[in-house]
Amino acid sequence: SVNGGFIVHPDRQHYVYPLGCTVVIEDINEKKQEFLHGHSNNVVCLDISKCGKWIASGQTTHMGYKADVIVWNYLLREPYAKFTLHKVKVQALCFSPNAKYLATLGGQDDGRCSAFLIESILVLLFGLFPVRKQYVEVLLNI
Repeated sequence: SVNGGFIVHPDRQHYVYPLGCTVVIEDINEKKQEFLHGHSNNVVCLDISKCGKWIASGQTTHMGYKADVIVWNYLLREPYAKFTLHKVKVQALCFSPNAKYLATLGGQDDGRCSAFLIESILVLLFGLFPVRKQYVEVLLNI
C-alpha cells in the first residue's frame, strides 16, 4: 500500500497517484495521463502541497542503499529537488500547510526524521528520533 496513494490535486482537475517508479498526473475530464519519471524503485508515499505548487514522492529501495525523495514542480511537470537521506525506505512525507517545509520519515531500517525548506532546497533537520507520525506533525507546525 502507498501512503497518500491517490490524491485529488487542489485544482480539482487532476488525480495524482504512483504507478511503480512513476508518479502519474491524470486529467479527470479528459482521461489524459502525464508521467513524472525520476525514481529508481517503487514510489511508496506521496503528498501534494495545499497550494498545489509542489508534489513530493518517496521511494523504497534495497538494503544498503538510500531512498530518494523527489519534490516536483507541478506546473512544469519536472523535478525541483531530490534528497537522498533515508536508508531503504521513505515511510511518509508531508508538506506544511504553508508549503514552505517538507517533513519526511524514514522506515524501520532508518529511524530518522528530516525537514526541508523547499524554496532554498535546504535541509533544516535530519536525525535519529523515535519514528512516530506525531513527530512529523510537530515538524509541520513550525
